Amino acid sequence: MIQNIEPHIYNNTYLTKEQKNTDHVFVFQSGKILLVKKEQNWTVPTRQDIGALKQFEKQETIYLFSIDDQAIFLLKDFAGKTYINNDFTNMKENEISDETTFAYHALSVLRNFTPKWLGFAGITANHLYNWYRSNQFCGCCGTPMDLSTTERAVRCPNCGFTDYPKICPAIIVGVIHEDKILMTKYANRSFKKYALIAGFCEIGETLEDTVRREIMEEVGLKVKNIRYYNNQPWGFSSSLLIGFFADLDGDNQIALDTNELAEAEWFNREDIPEDEENKLSLTYTMMMAFKNQQI
Repeated sequence: MIQNIEPHIYNNTYLTKEQKNTDHVFVFQSGKILLVKKEQNWTVPTRQDIGALKQFEKQETIYLFSIDDQAIFLLKDFAGKTYINNDFTNMKENEISDETTFAYHALSVLRNFTPKWLGFAGITANHLYNWYRSNQFCGCCGTPMDLSTTERAVRCPNCGFTDYPKICPAIIVGVIHEDKILMTKYANRSFKKYALIAGFCEIGETLEDTVRREIMEEVGLKVKNIRYYNNQPWGFSSSLLIGFFADLDGDNQIALDTNELAEAEWFNREDIPEDEENKLSLTYTMMMAFKNQQI
């Protein structure tokens, strides 16, 4: 899965670090990530690379975390200004020199990024970027928030309200009936590949309650024997995904919620499609575990 970056070590201990020219800097804007082209390969820019753009050379950065001895920083631009290109439909590269090119790319590029550890860093950095950007002002009194100097938090200098990064727990469920698993496709989303039943936990629910509710709401089925499988941080949606398998309890007739799902179908193990482009997700890991009779 995306977080499995061994032998590299992720360290999210909150520290104050001075930035070096070799440290990576993540820049996000309008749901895209800024990458730099080096030797025909797109990668995450360093502080030195960013210095080639006059718009960024004096921009502040925030230390996020480290992977091994590589520090990861975020460009402190929460206003979401467009610096390189206003037209993301017909995006053109912004030539800096013959050797270096900058361009914004869709965040989905991070799913299969090389090296893998840098893709994980980008997904996690985007999670923090979205939190910082949505907490620029105090939710209690409207005062601009200060960045804490002692922990990963923002604090209101007026009323003292302190806010911490948002992590949304969400469940993914492989519903099993005899030797089949229930697979779905989302309605009205850009992701068109097969998935499993999924949903966010609501206030006052246990994870198991969420499993039962989401399955009933989306496909009208009851389940039993709910069992934990694995979990995954998923910065694309600021989530911690918790995977379960559950057995069908009773009738297997699907009542599809078309507001949430475009399809829901029972698949035999051998008919589950493989998808190398999606192999780092918990959903795909669970589908392959069932296909390969590990469940």
